[in-house]
Amino acid sequence: MGISLRRIETFVTVAEHKNVSAAARTLNLSQPAVTKSVRELERHYGVELVHRTVAGVELTRYGESFYRRAKLVLSELQHAEDEIDSLLGGKGSVSVGLLPNAYYPLVTSGLSNYLGQHPDLRVVIREGTLDDLFRSVEIGDMDFFVGSALVTRSSETLVSEVLLQDRLIVICRPDHPLTGKPDLTFADLVGYGWVLPPRDTKIHQLFDAILQEDGLEPPQTWIEINTFSVLRSILCGTDRLAIVAASRVDLELDHGLLSALPLVFSPNPFPVAVVRPEEERLSPWARGLLTSFRQAAVEVRVAEAAYSGTTTE
Repeated sequence: MGISLRRIETFVTVAEHKNVSAAARTLNLSQPAVTKSVRELERHYGVELVHRTVAGVELTRYGESFYRRAKLVLSELQHAEDEIDSLLGGKGSVSVGLLPNAYYPLVTSGLSNYLGQHPDLRVVIREGTLDDLFRSVEIGDMDFFVGSALVTRSSETLVSEVLLQDRLIVICRPDHPLTGKPDLTFADLVGYGWVLPPRDTKIHQLFDAILQEDGLEPPQTWIEINTFSVLRSILCGTDRLAIVAASRVDLELDHGLLSALPLVFSPNPFPVAVVRPEEERLSPWARGLLTSFRQAAVEVRVAEAAYSGTTTE
């Protein structure tokens, strides 16, 4: 028995729905046909790929491994179709992920420039957590993602490419008690509530390290949020503080919706990276958008260098 594309698509649909009946409806197949297709794959490999439960199905460790590779197969076939469509002058699509602390001016500029050249391009942008976006790119559901945090985990298929450097700041509502305090130090932050990213993120780790260097105890409780609109609402209605990449709040600072406290939060710039597969695995449109992001990053560095009086490569 060979492994047909149809069997791969059927298995992937079952894995994503976690339910044979739902997968059958999606594929417009009978439930017995879907079950037979999965069992034939299991017979071919000699292992159990899914574990049947009362609620549906769960992937075994063999099933998880096969699912990741199967998604990549389908993604590569879609890219091949996109490549041919591009050569024929057709329309394309790109899926981009953003961490909540992504460098939004870079994304906006790169996207606007590329859409100016390809107005018919369909672009899907999704914000998510690091784990969510990392997995989506790994299995081919997303072309790449951008964020102000380098990915340090190992991966056989993904690379992290630094585009430019951001900086971290502490923000609050404009009439916060600390905004008018002279000679502000990190010790003055003690006692205020915080809105922070998860503890395993680089921003949180940097924050803890800086407080400890000043002999201060990092906060043991905080509100953990990955959605910026909710973070902004909490800050505007409370005395809580938050740490963000400066570029993320350019608009809010310019319009007086939020304020940045005059603290040197991080002595070093914070890297902005795009996490992606090897370039040859990207579709023509994804490669084009990535190139546009790179060009936008160059323009940002040139502008910053001109403002500071330094030079850039």
